[in-house]
Amino acid sequence: MKKQTNSDDKLKKYQQQKFDDYKEFTNLDLRDNDVIISLKADSVYDILSEYSVKDNLGLNPAFIHFLSNQIDYIPIEYDITLNIQTINLTKREKEMIAESIHKYYKLKEINITSELEANKAKSKAFTIVGVIAFVILFTLELLMENEVVFSEILSFIASFTVWEGIELILFEQDDIKETHAKYKNMANSKIVFDKDNGTIL
Repeated sequence: MKKQTNSDDKLKKYQQQKFDDYKEFTNLDLRDNDVIISLKADSVYDILSEYSVKDNLGLNPAFIHFLSNQIDYIPIEYDITLNIQTINLTKREKEMIAESIHKYYKLKEINITSELEANKAKSKAFTIVGVIAFVILFTLELLMENEVVFSEILSFIASFTVWEGIELILFEQDDIKETHAKYKNMANSKIVFDKDNGTIL
């Protein structure tokens, strides 16, 4: 089981507070821990890109924009059900839509995971270089009292690299983690067609 970190706890509290504020201004369809996002689709191209071909299905940018505005406020602890209300789509078109949505957000999740790992590696590298620079600086100040200019340059490098490492951890990583949670939620979402029939894909 993955160990929870203080950063993860902080992110959860932030997401929950944002979600609570969001609920006050919207008629959110919330059932237990399941958030229902409803939309209407009269045509397959309301959701899929008009440039899609059989083996390369893409999503309509307007649909992506609509969905992004909806899921920005939903914490990772909540499940998402996308309720697509339609009477015109065939079974195959519904399958294509569900497959495309899950694939799009799964690829997004994979990409943001790589970005998070790269961010962690950079923050670690900056911090290590900064610490080494401070050790060298301290050693030089003990051995070479007159090397003021060199010491100031080394001090700047050490301070800059340590701060860059801290900045990546404190600021950028939380944003990336929140985006990762959002994409993971959608990649694992339930997609329901025709509310009365309850066809889940």
